[in-house]
Amino acid sequence: MRRSRVYLGLSIISLAVAALLGHVADGANCPFGSSDCYMDCEQAPQDDTAHAQLYEYAISGRHDEAIQIAQRLAARDVNDAWATLYHAYALRGAQRMDEATERYSQALLLAEQQEDAQAAIDALTGRAACRTAGDDVAGADRDLTRALEIATRAESTRHTKISAYQLACIHAQRAAVYSRIRSSGTADIEKQRAVRWLKLARARGYDNVRHMRHDQDLGPLAGYSPYESLFD
Repeated sequence: MRRSRVYLGLSIISLAVAALLGHVADGANCPFGSSDCYMDCEQAPQDDTAHAQLYEYAISGRHDEAIQIAQRLAARDVNDAWATLYHAYALRGAQRMDEATERYSQALLLAEQQEDAQAAIDALTGRAACRTAGDDVAGADRDLTRALEIATRAESTRHTKISAYQLACIHAQRAAVYSRIRSSGTADIEKQRAVRWLKLARARGYDNVRHMRHDQDLGPLAGYSPYESLFD
């Protein structure tokens, strides 16, 4: 009887450890503790207030406040890929494109070191937007081609709302590039693809409409009627 209790106790401990490890693995690619939480929650869990505030300020256009928080987080942990990404996002919103490009490059390096595909996709997409704004359309095209390769692999294995959403962002930014270097018809095709991926993300449960409306990565879709109809 005593031995059975020992075995039972060990079994419970093993299950608890396994659950903890599963939780850590699931949250490895997201600062808020869940890989599907990325850009998909109105508010992050309260156990990470700094990241939650950074997200809130970045998406609501309070760029200066977001920059200040990101700088504090970077000082606390220079390897925080997501804080670096949000810092770049806020700098981009403040039209500080050279600084944003540099921070996106740093975020990309961290993402590659940490094998975080989601962060790498965002870093490449954001850096491409900065390069497009700076008339480096060739560099932007290279970044987006690379982002598309990673995102397509992620979608082929995961089929999540986030993989679909990231593909929408990539195609939206490709529309901006192709409006410069190809034809308006090619840009329209990219917009159509972006909207299709957004619809699929919604079908898979993506419901952060506020983020989808204000995300800088979807900026090239502004005024495009199929995109605007998503908010009717």
